[in-house]
Amino acid sequence: MNKNYFILLFVLFFSFGLIGYSQISTNWKINNTTTNYFVGEKEFTIYTYEIVNNSNDEIWLWFMENDSSNVNGKDAIWNYFFSRHGGDFSMLDIELDGNVIFQSSIFYTFVKRISPSEKFYIHFISNHSDKDINQKKLLQRSVSDKMKIYAQKELIERDMKFKLFVEGRGFIFYKSSFIIIPVENFISFPTFSK
Repeated sequence: MNKNYFILLFVLFFSFGLIGYSQISTNWKINNTTTNYFVGEKEFTIYTYEIVNNSNDEIWLWFMENDSSNVNGKDAIWNYFFSRHGGDFSMLDIELDGNVIFQSSIFYTFVKRISPSEKFYIHFISNHSDKDINQKKLLQRSVSDKMKIYAQKELIERDMKFKLFVEGRGFIFYKSSFIIIPVENFISFPTFSK
């Protein structure tokens, strides 16, 4: 009897896990490569993250300054788009107010909307060799902790206020197909403990 009870619990637990997993959509793919080159005697490394949208929906990408790996999706979305950064403005304020002039900031006002079949490249440049394994690990962890990607449909389902962004001026969206970020500036924020 105990054996049957254990098997039943295992099957139920495994089934709920599969149901939960099927609801998590990964409609994008992230490829990363490393390139080294010299300028005179100085070696530079470029860590490239290629985000490929394989879905039929647009995906949105942004970076959060603080480690948000332990923050659930709804809170991470709310914190970035609807809460006031430093008490001054929210992304919604920027999108809806035609008089707002703001300074672009990777952690406060950067949002890239990637269309279906489109690619976006993030180039992290460093004046350290790729042999600096600590920097490479810190960058990988920092990207994992700070980069957020959601399907537009999922954002609208989570909060109808996103329709204001979708139907708005598109003012907040980063337009280029790539961005270059110095590694040292991206990983210098105190986001994780050693």
